[in-house]
Amino acid sequence: METLPSLDPAPNQRDATLLCTSCGICCAGDLHGAAVLDSDEVPVAERLGLTVRSDGELRFELPCPRLSGSQCTVYPDRPRVCSRYKCVLLQNLEAGNIALEGALHHVAVAKQLVARARADAPGESEQSERDLALMNRKLQWAAVRHYFDKFFRKPAHPSHDQGASAETP
Repeated sequence: METLPSLDPAPNQRDATLLCTSCGICCAGDLHGAAVLDSDEVPVAERLGLTVRSDGELRFELPCPRLSGSQCTVYPDRPRVCSRYKCVLLQNLEAGNIALEGALHHVAVAKQLVARARADAPGESEQSERDLALMNRKLQWAAVRHYFDKFFRKPAHPSHDQGASAETP
């Protein structure tokens, strides 16, 4: 008896879900500073405990207070901006341009860069040591931004776009 190929898109969706739930970078406040809401999402966002701001656009600040580690604690009820958002890395995974293992590696590297940048915050020391620590911290954050730009963000200039796009949350 002939077996027909599966039409179930679940394996690709499982990889996408695993990548997102292993990552959380878009919600942690390092990739983006805020998530823009549609006006009809405001009551839901407020009910979820998100502080909605309106200074030209409706948004809530990141890091998201509903993020625990890399997991969304309100996933089934999250705002549409969260469910719509797909970083460049996720788009590349869904398009088959990168395997899950490679994507997870990029997440791990990005998290290491962020952790290093956070760890280099100046402490109580002499001014020259503080200046050096501040300079090092700025370099660490520059490395984080570069890595995010390369693997997670949509290119700023269409001439640099390689076919992937990402909506800013």
